[in-house]
Amino acid sequence: MFTKNHPKSKRSLRRMVAKKTREAELLLTFNSSFEESASNSPYLSSSQPSSSNNINLGEDLSLFEVSPTIYCARSEPEPKRPMQSQLTTLNTDLALDINEVINKAPGHPELSYKQAHFDLRKWAVCNKIPHCVLNGLLKGVLCKNFPQARFPSDARTLLETSKKLFNINLSQNYCYFGIEKSINYLFRAYNVEIAEGDAIELGINVDGLPLTKSTDSSFWPVLGSIKSLKILKNIVFLIALYYGKAKPKHPDILMSDFVKECQRLNGKITIQNIEIDFTISMIICDMPAKSFLLQIKGPTGYFSCTHCLIEGEAERYVCFPQVDCPKRTDGSFRQKINKEHHIGTSLVENIPNFNLIVNVPLDYMHLVCLGVVKRLLTHKKYGFVFGKPPYKLRASSVIRINERLKKMRRFIPIEFGRKTRPITESRRYKASELRTFLIYTGPVVLKNVLQKKNYNNFVVLSVAISILLSEHAFDVSWLKYAEELITCFIDKSKSIYDIGFFSLNVHSLSHLVDCCKKFGPLDSFSAFPYENYMQKLLRYVRKAHQPLQQVIRRVSEENNLLNSLTINTKKCVKPSSLNCVQVHSEGPLAPGCKGPQYKKMVCDSFTISCNTFGNRFVMLKDGSIFEVKNICYDNSNKLSIVGQPYKKVGDLFNKPCHSSLLNIWVIKKQESPLLMFVSASDINSKLLILPFNEVDDNFVTFPIIHCIKA
Repeated sequence: MFTKNHPKSKRSLRRMVAKKTREAELLLTFNSSFEESASNSPYLSSSQPSSSNNINLGEDLSLFEVSPTIYCARSEPEPKRPMQSQLTTLNTDLALDINEVINKAPGHPELSYKQAHFDLRKWAVCNKIPHCVLNGLLKGVLCKNFPQARFPSDARTLLETSKKLFNINLSQNYCYFGIEKSINYLFRAYNVEIAEGDAIELGINVDGLPLTKSTDSSFWPVLGSIKSLKILKNIVFLIALYYGKAKPKHPDILMSDFVKECQRLNGKITIQNIEIDFTISMIICDMPAKSFLLQIKGPTGYFSCTHCLIEGEAERYVCFPQVDCPKRTDGSFRQKINKEHHIGTSLVENIPNFNLIVNVPLDYMHLVCLGVVKRLLTHKKYGFVFGKPPYKLRASSVIRINERLKKMRRFIPIEFGRKTRPITESRRYKASELRTFLIYTGPVVLKNVLQKKNYNNFVVLSVAISILLSEHAFDVSWLKYAEELITCFIDKSKSIYDIGFFSLNVHSLSHLVDCCKKFGPLDSFSAFPYENYMQKLLRYVRKAHQPLQQVIRRVSEENNLLNSLTINTKKCVKPSSLNCVQVHSEGPLAPGCKGPQYKKMVCDSFTISCNTFGNRFVMLKDGSIFEVKNICYDNSNKLSIVGQPYKKVGDLFNKPCHSSLLNIWVIKKQESPLLMFVSASDINSKLLILPFNEVDDNFVTFPIIHCIKA
């Protein structure tokens, strides 16, 4: 067993003695200086007797006299300590002096205190500070040490927490926050002004959110976003919320108040006392949530396709190998002509001016990323990684892919939320990682690893989705080409896989182009923004008790803060200029350039950083590829970038089209690079640059699709 007073080493003893020596010296210095100041103070009389509680330093320090070589005590006169009443008088007068200074400062102190209250409130809400922590700060620190600021002693008072703002039905564990009320909050918070001709086109998302892995408790939120206003299109807000141990027994519990408000608004909504047009433009859900909401067959049903009348074939699983089938219409859906498709009647049918087929588009996050791409990688029969022969790759090929993905990690720019991971972890890939693999990394790491026909088929899907994600989705000719590519992918898959490969997700690829014709690029009607908000909703819950009430309180705190907070949206409307940060003087500078120099340039949709290799590459408006090594000004005081161009070697692939058609190039560094500068206004888009497998000195460049200037 260990002894209670185990021996210490000489080094430990020396450290202890040195520490106590420093403390004693500081205490002696403080007491001597305090005694001197007290003798000169009008508040302390030198004739007053000293306190009986004197500090005997000799007794304290004698405990640490280990050896004469380690410590030698100094002979010091015993200092006098002031009485507690004297200290109280002194502190009171000092506090009065501080208040006088505050009152003499510019601006009234009441305004400073109110600003301090607001700043603390903003900090607590934005950083999700729990009430118990905030109460400790208020009671234990602020109220004691800053009584003149009059901070409240309870977090609920500071944050203006309330649960009387919304339509709460606790018997059904349900709360309705409202469409019109939530939109007005957003317009006030983001300082958005209504312009002539503006209209509110609302996107709606409904999905389940498990709260924990160990229980069945979950949220079912109704989320909204304004798709018609560029300023607010990525801002998601809460319309309704249901909590229970399972999903609602019927969608009417979730949608009743929502549909009633839509009927009350009847195509008009009042914002800032101005009445403007209002419509529900889309409802975005995954397949199970869509079948629950519309009261139709789930994704394993024979007549489960929401866009056509295809009947599934039973081949161990229900499969959908056909493509050209009669389309569903809003009228046929409401009349329930295809009775096998319906399991009931939904309240969604009562939403005014809402097409139950066209306005319920397919979501590519669930359909393409989590549906088709994950199936290609992880399916227990057809997957490249976890499937069975002849579809499964050899172990050596999987190792090669993992090494390539590992090498790519440092090249992934900051616009991507996640770095590349080994393909053996693809079962745990998030949707954004699967999207990155399909569009960017997959065509590189699978080259000369997959069989040629399998690789070409994968690239066909990659090119088709790249077109539908880009600005090409507004062009009719490009949409037609993408539709042909998707049909080609499905047809070629019939010769590679058997009929069991054609799930509802694979079949539904054929309807994606129809959705793009209505709404534009895939990201304009995807579930990605709503899934991001789900994580925010999850962070509202701080304990297992009453999760619905916790969310109501957090939302009320945020809304109250938004009421008193105005966010500057000028940058969202018209980016005034490029923002340059991280000043330096290290160069390099090309002839005709001058300082100041910067390492980072923040644009409206991307960031260029000279610090990391993956954030340096851009495509100029003339199509050339440029590595940025410095950011500075030219002699005419125009913001410029200094660097060197790269040489285009060729295409990454030639089928189904030349990759250069999509600005995907294999490039290499020029042998005798000369520094040059170009105007920052000549930048067209930022590039993702990846190491090429075949040649060490070569790279592959992809335009980052969401960073291309329209």
